[in-house]
Amino acid sequence: MINKKKTLGGHKPRFHPQKGTSNGLGVSSKSSHIQNSKHILKKTVDAPALNGNRKIEAEERKSQSLPKNRAKTSENKTLDCETNTMRSLGDSKDSIRLTRDIDVIIDPEKINSNTSSMSARLSHIDGMRALAILFMVWVHIAAAFRPASPPSFTGLAISSIFGGLAAPLFITVSGWGLHQSARRRLAITDSPLLDISRWLAPRIVLLLACQIIINSLMAHVFDTSTPGVLTLLILAAILAPFTAGLSPRFRAGLVLGFSLSPMLLGELAGPTWGWNERMAGVGLLGTIERLLWNGAYPALPWLAFSLLGSLIADMSRNDRIKAIVALIPIGIMATIILRPEGGGLVATIGNASLTFFPASAAFMLVAITTVLMIHLGLESIEGHRFWRSRVGESSIALGKLSLTVYILHFIPISLLHHYSGTMVISNIYLALIIIIYTLLWLPTAALHSRFIPTLSLEVLLSRFEA
Repeated sequence: MINKKKTLGGHKPRFHPQKGTSNGLGVSSKSSHIQNSKHILKKTVDAPALNGNRKIEAEERKSQSLPKNRAKTSENKTLDCETNTMRSLGDSKDSIRLTRDIDVIIDPEKINSNTSSMSARLSHIDGMRALAILFMVWVHIAAAFRPASPPSFTGLAISSIFGGLAAPLFITVSGWGLHQSARRRLAITDSPLLDISRWLAPRIVLLLACQIIINSLMAHVFDTSTPGVLTLLILAAILAPFTAGLSPRFRAGLVLGFSLSPMLLGELAGPTWGWNERMAGVGLLGTIERLLWNGAYPALPWLAFSLLGSLIADMSRNDRIKAIVALIPIGIMATIILRPEGGGLVATIGNASLTFFPASAAFMLVAITTVLMIHLGLESIEGHRFWRSRVGESSIALGKLSLTVYILHFIPISLLHHYSGTMVISNIYLALIIIIYTLLWLPTAALHSRFIPTLSLEVLLSRFEA
């Protein structure tokens, strides 16, 4: 059927189908059609983007400066030229590209879908990834040295905050991405099981390989079979297709349930264990236990942060503000009420209200509230000129490399321990080393983005998924 819509110039299409063609489109092998088709295609695809009479008139004035036969074009004539071009080019790469462009013209809805899929990344999400990885680097390089004297209260507070938020931020923003990806795939696929399996398989293999690499690099800290953050992300990826269709209210209930699970686990979580007990390899059954409830980052309660990421993706800004307002007093009360007898307020490992290994219920509530506040703050400057500054661009570049940098930053730490062991160093020099090594990853990511942007684990994963 011939489309009889008027073109931008107000003229009816001049279209004369040739005999002998099954689709009513003419066939021509003249090479001039290739150049004409590219020009016409650009005009036809760009035309819907013009809003208002001014922009249409501007386009008409622009077309008047072109040869007459190009100014008076139509969608049908465009399809005619494009089909002729396709048949003359055969199976070349240009023909494949032009075929996709023709599909956009035939189905205008594809313009919106292509635009959304190719739209710019959210700067505040990349900034959140960058902040998470910087906190990770800070904590790990600080643990590679031993201070010559007890750290000051300020230094201890900063390290506690960075250390306490590194993994929650990292897992939350990963959960945000997993939720978005799983929901998008489920919406467009006709065979969910096959498509999700193709999406999961390379992710599981890559994350598991990376976890083994980290355990090997940091053999003085981890056992080879010790589950860690990346194995937790494997569980989050497997869970994402099942939770993508759940309502935000139901997922909020799951977040609360996972957060309070340490109170139900009791001794199963190993609250009195030291670091070596928690990291030790204890066979297949022990590895499963470390993965699910008593490891460094077990599913209970740490999957709460992955589900929190899915909530951030779906909840409105006002709903997230209400959640923060409600969680602040709850977190404060939990910290006071759940403080063990004779215990402290904050401790990485030990008898305290806010503990990291294992994560206490009070810690989970406080960390969830803080993560929501950080996301809200970064979201409020989305589109701000900060993201166009050198620091902002470097932060975005680092956010795109969060997994790659997470692996790479262990290499110097591993080499340092191999050749020097745990060095005792003065507090001032230790602070300088920590700050320099942490911030060094910002310009490193910027240089990577400029010179070798396709060389990363993130790009490798995307190619496998494609």
